[in-house]
Parts: sequence; C-alpha cells; structure tokens
Amino acid sequence: MLPQSHPNYKTVHRRFQTWCRAETLRRALKDIANELRDNGMLDEEECFIDATFAIAKGG
Repeated sequence: MLPQSHPNYKTVHRRFQTWCRAETLRRALKDIANELRDNGMLDEEECFIDATFAIAKGG
C-alpha cells in the first residue's frame, strides 16, 4: 500500500530487491550509525534489534 506519489508497487519491489542484492541499504544504515556514533548521538548500550512477523495466508 504505497502513496499515490510512488511508482507502481512492482517497480518499488524490484528496486528494493536490487538494493538488497547490492547491499545498498546495509551500507546506508551503517553510514548513518557511524555518523551518529561519531557525533555522540548513538549509545550502543541502548541499542537492540526487534522484529515482528505476521503470517500472510495464500489465496
């Protein structure tokens, strides 16, 4: 469910998959984290990873 201002969902998904294969998102997030850490704005003792999974029924 993308806003009307975004391209077709297939285009968005294809670009996302391309970025994942090229590790573009990983590098961007790593650069952001490094910049925050360098500026004293990231306390790694306060960091955690969380995930939520929802089952999508086929059909």
